[in-house]
Amino acid sequence: MYDDIEMLGYMLDGEEDDDELMGRRVYSGPARAYRRAGGRRTVVSARKRTLMRAKRALVPAIPGAPGNALRGFALGFPIATFTSGGPTTIEVQASPQLAFKGARLVVVVSRAGATSTGLVTISTFLVGQRDQRVSGGALLAEAYAPNAFQTVMALDQATPGIDIRLGFTLTGPALAGADTVLVGSQIIGATIA
Repeated sequence: MYDDIEMLGYMLDGEEDDDELMGRRVYSGPARAYRRAGGRRTVVSARKRTLMRAKRALVPAIPGAPGNALRGFALGFPIATFTSGGPTTIEVQASPQLAFKGARLVVVVSRAGATSTGLVTISTFLVGQRDQRVSGGALLAEAYAPNAFQTVMALDQATPGIDIRLGFTLTGPALAGADTVLVGSQIIGATIA
């Protein structure tokens, strides 16, 4: 990360270094002696090691205490259950307890019974009051199956107190008897924890 910045001629403190720009040999501390600027080999300079030590001192690893690093998490939603005689649109909601930025929606549709052949669509996808779809059209729920590819999104960030809502609509033949369609969903994303 820092080597890319150095190749452009900027050091960590933001000062320009002509030696780095010109590709001359640069002294990078006693452990590494001289190296060619902009080379492929990654060199941890004394300055970088000092910054890493300072970060560890400011944020000690205390057992049982929450950290402050960017980590991957999942946000789960209640199961939407379509039954005979029930509503054809069900909205589920989740309230993250940490600042959360979703990246991938995962939806699993489970069907039971001969009449459970209807199409399940996502008719609502809100983070707070902001729609996460680029048009008002419904999205196919099964396009976000666990084995789907190219479904990564850059969703709006949800801070504590902001709800994320998904609305599922079942279209097609009406469910009969004990037939059901279950829709489970979650969003995989990142938070600081």
